[in-house]
Amino acid sequence: MISPVRLWRTGQQQAPPQQPRPQQLAAGCLAALASASVLLSPVPALAVSGGGGTSSSLSFQDLSGQDLTKKRFTKGEMRQTRFDGANLAGVTLFGALAEKASFVGANLSGADLESGNFEFADLTNANLTGALVTNTQFRGVKIEGADFTDVLLRKDVQKYLCGLPTATGTNPTTGVDTRESLLCDD
Repeated sequence: MISPVRLWRTGQQQAPPQQPRPQQLAAGCLAALASASVLLSPVPALAVSGGGGTSSSLSFQDLSGQDLTKKRFTKGEMRQTRFDGANLAGVTLFGALAEKASFVGANLSGADLESGNFEFADLTNANLTGALVTNTQFRGVKIEGADFTDVLLRKDVQKYLCGLPTATGTNPTTGVDTRESLLCDD
């Protein structure tokens, strides 16, 4: 192709631009539509919440007696799951949905239960020594024989737990009285 400057110097006229063919026009429109649909479509969230924990559903499973030490169940669904006698020391259950789950005699010492929902869960004889429970829901929980030693509780949560009819007994593993570990006013 001859440059416009060269055409001007030689006095020749530039050829009129060619009109796009229908096939080229259709291909261009199709490419524009495909690009727009890719850019405007929602992207599925494929990342595991919490940076890589187990966030799959464990609901209705029986994990009794298992050693789950230092596992991560971040935002895991574990409704009505049985963890009876399981070793959950240091486990991350951050944001877990554990309504009506059973932790009878489970070792939850040093576990992260923060922001979890443990409503109507059974913590009978569970060892929660040093567990993290900020913003954890405990409505209707059974705590007979549970050890809450070194668990930092908000005053309203402490008062609620101390007022439960199941806030009785002594933990068979640690030998600590439930009400004593909750610092209940008797």
